[in-house]
Amino acid sequence: MDSTIKIALTVLAFIIMLAGIAVTYAAKAIVKKYKMEEKVKFENNGRFTEEEEKKNRSESAILKVKMIGAGICLPGALLLFIVAR
Repeated sequence: MDSTIKIALTVLAFIIMLAGIAVTYAAKAIVKKYKMEEKVKFENNGRFTEEEEKKNRSESAILKVKMIGAGICLPGALLLFIVAR
C-alpha cells in the first residue's frame, strides 16, 4: 500500500475514533440537551420511588448514548488495525 494512502487512512481512522470518543465522553450533556431521559420507556410497578425512577431513566439514556459512541469508535479502530497491519 502506498505510504500516502496509509497516512490518509490512519488520519481518517483517528478522526472517526475521536468522534466516537467525543460522543461517549459527552453522553451526559447530550442526554440533558435532548431530554432523552423522558423518552426512555420504564415500567414502574411500585418498586421504585419517583427519584429512583428518574435516576434509572437518566442512567439508561446515558448508557444508550455511550453505546452509540462506542459503535462510532469501533469502525475507526478496525480501520486502524487494518492499516497498521
